[in-house]
Parts: sequence; structure tokens; C-alpha cells
Amino acid sequence: EPWSVRGFRVLRPVDAAALAVELSRASAFLGNDSGPSHLAAAVGLPGLALFRASDPDSFAPRSDRFAWLLLDAGADAVDRTWEALRRVVLDSPGGRH
Repeated sequence: EPWSVRGFRVLRPVDAAALAVELSRASAFLGNDSGPSHLAAAVGLPGLALFRASDPDSFAPRSDRFAWLLLDAGADAVDRTWEALRRVVLDSPGGRH
């Protein structure tokens, strides 16, 4: 069973097919530089991929509805993440306005 708080759901590890089904039901995606971020972009979700060590220009998901954020250990990382996710969800085609 997924964990949820304030309208967000955090999924436990599942196989790729089950993850695709869950993503198809989602309204947005927030994740790190990983396969699930690419799968979320592939199913058309607006989303944000977080990067720390790898190069987002080379490895970020390719979608008009997806953005990436390069994080450092700064105290404002959570605020910058939330603002970037809000922007991509509201500004993407089909996003809530």
C-alpha cells in the first residue's frame, strides 16, 4: 500500500509494468535521476527530476512537461524543489491553472 501525506503518494518499489500503471493514474511526478523519472516522462506526466551528481543536460528525461533541478546541500533545497515542481505542474500543457 502506498504511503501518502497531504495528497502525495510515495510508492514502494514495484516492477516497471506496475509502476507504469501507477504513473498513468498520477497527476504529477517528483523523483531523482532514475528510470522512474524517465518512465513518468514517457507516459506524459508533468514532473521534476532532481539531480545532484550526474549531468542533467545528458541524463534528464526528455519531455516538454518535465523539468530538472540540480540540487546542492543548501538550506533552501526543499523550497527550490517545491517551487520548481509547482511551476512545472502549473505551466505544463494540461496542467492545473
